Amino acid sequence: MSRRKFAIIVGCIALAAVLAAFALSGNRESKNNPAAPSNVSNPTGSNNGTPAAPENLEISSGWTITSYQDVNEDVYSGNKVEVFDSGGKSLGFYKSDFLEQIRIDGAGKGDGKGNPGKFLHYDYNVDNGKTYYLSDKSLGAYGNELVSWTSERASIAVNPPLPPGTIIRFKDLGSGKENSYGWVKELLMNKTFYADDKFFGVTGKKIDVYVGLQKTKNMEGAPESLLMRNVTIEIIRPR
Repeated sequence: MSRRKFAIIVGCIALAAVLAAFALSGNRESKNNPAAPSNVSNPTGSNNGTPAAPENLEISSGWTITSYQDVNEDVYSGNKVEVFDSGGKSLGFYKSDFLEQIRIDGAGKGDGKGNPGKFLHYDYNVDNGKTYYLSDKSLGAYGNELVSWTSERASIAVNPPLPPGTIIRFKDLGSGKENSYGWVKELLMNKTFYADDKFFGVTGKKIDVYVGLQKTKNMEGAPESLLMRNVTIEIIRPR
């Protein structure tokens, strides 16, 4: 056999080996990354890669956004008045103007002077709203701890009431947003809020953002003082 014929034969054998190796490689790749069966829907929900909306998601508009806080007795100056729980037990002495504001906002923190310095809650459901109770933390209507809007898991009150744990995200801040600080608008648009509280005696579509403990007696113009109308939100109800 001539060297030329021998070289051709060797070359053919080498080429066949390369093709076989390539075929095996392709088989391994197809096994590790199988194509989705034709009867399985696109996991992203669309052909352009956009995630599918969960079945419990709802877009709703026409909401009014305000804010609420825990009243801080330290910023008030009225005379001390004794208050009682539903059983007639004394809960301590608190400033009269502090108590007036609690009847509006629902709860506040005592200054520790003549009282234990805990959170004093105004109980709307007992004795026509003429009684109070104490707790170590600020509590929502469902008995859960309220979390300030600057925290990772922020609390809101919603009317009409939504199931506890319902997720709310702001999609459009509507009108009134021009009066808010830039960081406030950014916070509202980028944070997930949870329906941890509800209103009493309120009608219409309303959300109160919980902003924590009161800093000043006059909230006018403060970044924590919110008022936005015709807001659009995303609602994700718990399953």
